[in-house]
Amino acid sequence: MKEFRYRVARVALLALVLGAPSLQAGRLGAPSRSGPDAHAASGSGLVEAKDVRAATVTIGGEVYGVTPTTRIFDARGERIVLDKLPVARVFRDEPKVDVEALVSFEATETSRGWVLESVQVQAAPPR
Repeated sequence: MKEFRYRVARVALLALVLGAPSLQAGRLGAPSRSGPDAHAASGSGLVEAKDVRAATVTIGGEVYGVTPTTRIFDARGERIVLDKLPVARVFRDEPKVDVEALVSFEATETSRGWVLESVQVQAAPPR
């Protein structure tokens, strides 16, 4: 029974994390977005992928650019480079959130697309 409750809690946490960017945008009074431009200006989510060469990070299914001015912090608040930003791992047997890849972020829309201003590794579910 205890294992079942633990699994249900993990699935609920995964649903919360995957929906966090759109929920955050809704809380700020911004219209909820869907379709080709569903980026959020700020929020929390999982780092699903990163491309160091292209200088991009995928958070919540949306690709954001990384520039030399983007501030990236680890869970202790120390500055890190893009190469050190954790990416969510895929777990085959059970739904699980890789808390090391949870981040909060701020982004800005530019003429060249969405660019991250700052990224903070949370390493714990957002509250």
